[in-house]
Amino acid sequence: MSEAILEFLDAKGGVGLLVALYDDERTYSDILEDIDASSSTLSERLGDAEEAGLIDSKKGHRHGHRTDFYKTTELGYKIATRLAQEGVVKNYRSMMTLKEQVEDGTETVKEAIAEGDIDIRGYADPRKSGRERYEEIREAADPLEELPAGMLEKESDQDDNVEEREEDEDKQAQERTLDAWEVAEEQSSSADSEDNESG
Repeated sequence: MSEAILEFLDAKGGVGLLVALYDDERTYSDILEDIDASSSTLSERLGDAEEAGLIDSKKGHRHGHRTDFYKTTELGYKIATRLAQEGVVKNYRSMMTLKEQVEDGTETVKEAIAEGDIDIRGYADPRKSGRERYEEIREAADPLEELPAGMLEKESDQDDNVEEREEDEDKQAQERTLDAWEVAEEQSSSADSEDNESG
């Protein structure tokens, strides 16, 4: 029994379910709004909680529709009360409020970017090569607006330097190959001469 309860509290959404049902019975949709878990995870935790003897469910009506209502058992309420004494209930609810504020704030920033309220011109995608970033900045630039001094030149110079290094490395490799070939030819010629002399 205790092992099932410990596993339930360790599982994602377990504590949140007891927090959501601490004050009163609630429907599935009520709980889902106040728990940090997906719909599928909540369904699993409801089943786990019933098997562990922490919650009960009963049929009822809301807004003319038949639905399930969940509430804690005596054992579930006892554990939820201890969670409240340890500050878990209050902190979990605060966490959910902060989570909602983070999500709302993030959506506001995303909308600002999409609508152009945050000017991102002049910033290129770092996943692209130097030449691609250079072209991207060029295309996004307002012809009447002066870009930061040296930005485009720096990107172009970096790309050119990479190309020059690659060309130099290729030339050096070719030269080493030719040198090795010439040495091999000289050794071969020398060996042939010695054979002729000895013969």
